Amino acid sequence: MAPKKISGKEKEVSAIQRNGKHDNIDELDLDLEDYEEPGQPLNIPTPDDEVLEEASPAETEGIEPTRVALSETDKEAEELVQDAERLVRDAERLAQAAAISADYYSTDPVADYLRQIGRTKLLTQEEEKRLAQLKDEGDEEAKQKLIEANLRLVVSVARRYSQSSGGITLLDLIQEGNLGLIRAVDKYNHNTGFKLSTYATWWIRQAISRAIADKSRLIRLPVHINETLGRVRRASRDLASHLGREPTMQELADHLNMPLDKVTQLMTMGNAPVSLDQPMGEEGDSSLGDLVEDVQGVDPDQQAAEISMRAAVQKALTQLPERERKIIELRFGLDEGGGGQPRTLEEVGQQLGVTRERIRQIEAKVLRKLRHPRVGKQLRDFLQ
Repeated sequence: MAPKKISGKEKEVSAIQRNGKHDNIDELDLDLEDYEEPGQPLNIPTPDDEVLEEASPAETEGIEPTRVALSETDKEAEELVQDAERLVRDAERLAQAAAISADYYSTDPVADYLRQIGRTKLLTQEEEKRLAQLKDEGDEEAKQKLIEANLRLVVSVARRYSQSSGGITLLDLIQEGNLGLIRAVDKYNHNTGFKLSTYATWWIRQAISRAIADKSRLIRLPVHINETLGRVRRASRDLASHLGREPTMQELADHLNMPLDKVTQLMTMGNAPVSLDQPMGEEGDSSLGDLVEDVQGVDPDQQAAEISMRAAVQKALTQLPERERKIIELRFGLDEGGGGQPRTLEEVGQQLGVTRERIRQIEAKVLRKLRHPRVGKQLRDFLQ
């Protein structure tokens, strides 16, 4: 089965005016249509079985294992390289327009990086093949040249993830993509007949998408959970578009054929963390943490009531004979040295030198006394 070809119209890079008004590369009309979200099946054909072996199931969905649709992948890689070339040319023009600014490069590292990698010329197919042969023979300089000649490709791919990167900067995406490029150059075999850019595109995308999955969240989610969460979110958007409203959890679970509790758990995992120090109110004089109940803390009202009740119990017990008071304190954990741990009839009997049955009889007798209005009147308020 032939893999699904990724669709996407790339907007043309707008002409840059040479009037010196552009002082940041972000002002250029360089927006490109985003790729699929991280975790969504990439459906990018690769001719190398080793690549597929290291990929997750979602990344390999729809991909044939060997030499599939090479012409389509070649074409796409060429378009990415051409796009990167346009970015480099635009950065050069922007630098010329902003030459009046002495600190231009320090304020726009992306444009500076584009200019640096633009100094390395693209390789012809013959040059690429020759360098690949030298690389296979252990020539590190040839390997470095192959990497440097394809850095434009990384920039082009990274820009397509920048809008869905979860806060990871473009430069960081480029660095992650560069790691994928290095891996691709290491594993590239020129004898297979396809271009390095074709082979490297997949590795670059994989490196960037996995970096987004691993590093874009404050709390990391495993790759397979991220992929499933992405599928749930896409299904939620599709249902919202179809229904004209946000779908319920049950509707989403039915649509995905998943258990309701699993969908609910996944959507909860997708929520962004909130700082307890986040200001609240119009004046911002309180924080979210002030409104969160401390479930491990002691309720002051409850603590005060327990202290009052213990004092009332101790007062009521003082009206009993010493032996009876001792039995009640041991049986209900009211003795000071017992740590609040109630004793069994057997334990109390052994401590006082009587049988457990005798302890039971005395306990029942004392409890009847405490129920008497004259003795137990202090405890009535706590029993209501």
